Amino acid sequence: DENENSRYKRPKHTQHYLQHVHRAYEPVDDPLGPLPSHPHPHPHPHQYQQQHQQQYPQLQHAHLHTQSPEPAACELERTASGLSIRPDPTERCASTELLEDDEAAQRVRDHMAMFRRRFPDSKHERILRSIISPRANAEYPLDNDSLESIFSAANEMFFNGRLSQRVMWDWSHESSAQYDSKVIGTTALRRASTTTRGFETLIVLSSPILQDQKYSRRLLISTFLHELVHSYMFICCGFRARCYGGHTPGFKEIASLIDDWAGPDSALHLGEIEADLERFRI
Repeated sequence: DENENSRYKRPKHTQHYLQHVHRAYEPVDDPLGPLPSHPHPHPHPHQYQQQHQQQYPQLQHAHLHTQSPEPAACELERTASGLSIRPDPTERCASTELLEDDEAAQRVRDHMAMFRRRFPDSKHERILRSIISPRANAEYPLDNDSLESIFSAANEMFFNGRLSQRVMWDWSHESSAQYDSKVIGTTALRRASTTTRGFETLIVLSSPILQDQKYSRRLLISTFLHELVHSYMFICCGFRARCYGGHTPGFKEIASLIDDWAGPDSALHLGEIEADLERFRI
């Protein structure tokens, strides 16, 4: 954590544990201007293809292959739709109230309890459960609309809307070789605009791994929800959420809460720092 140029990742693994560190990134002056607002919190990749090739200075988290050396830090990583991730170790103040790790987790615990009391059979819960555990012979490939539904439901049920207009997601670019075998997903953090204040995140999902038909769709669901927990912690706590490689006690508590809500049959394993791909192999 003392190394500003280090990275933290949630790796895939088969046998060994790999400790995660992460690199902190902050925004740089961008000739393209601030991140454009969009009606969706995490628009589909093609919507950025030509107009929004922004640089995302980031605080990054990912999944690695434990038997491979950690890749050297790139100066610029670009996603499939043209978004870029650019390192900058400067941690400037975001000018917004930040929570402590335990406070952020407690707010999720309290909101989940309140939400289930007020909406015992909510549409959001039915949708999310149907995606995680579809009826027999009713499984279907997860597309961008499915991820939108997961985001919307999780944002309302778990995070009390804190992710709205602050989280985007995209698929990895073919030139980013680490996503071929080492990295399953990353979360990048940058300071939001001066009018919005606070922080916003970009989730990058591994196209080669998460779209591989030899793995269950649960792997994509688990990875996406895992990254949403990171996004929540970064938005609420800022750069302090990078402690313990991003997997702070608060992060683990929230992941456990969602795992408990989903039930043992879902087998999402959100709290695992490393993703064991063998669990999800078909």
